[in-house]
Amino acid sequence: MELNELIDGLKKQADDTALQPKWNAAALELLEALAASVTSLEAQLAQLREEMEELDSAMEELFEEAEDEGPFDVECPNCGGQMQVDFGTLEEGSIVCPGCGETLEFDLGCDGGCDGGCGGCH
Repeated sequence: MELNELIDGLKKQADDTALQPKWNAAALELLEALAASVTSLEAQLAQLREEMEELDSAMEELFEEAEDEGPFDVECPNCGGQMQVDFGTLEEGSIVCPGCGETLEFDLGCDGGCDGGCGGCH
């Protein structure tokens, strides 16, 4: 039985004292269903947290590898000019194209909203 059906049944029976035992049983069934749902959600949340930790660790490894590599070839979308930039320049977020003066912006995936706790921001 769905939670909403149980709640509707409880509402209909709440004022009928003859149905009090049935009401109590339905209330218990509702609480059991809620407890099962909460337990399931907690397990799912724990799994998601574990997966996020794994992703954070993998991203940190990628950033560390990228710091060791370079320079990186970049093409200006405005003029098609080619340039090489190092990881530090990418982390800074932008560079001016020497060919046309267009500012190229780089997004390494962090919006800065993590206060540096993710390991990928500064």
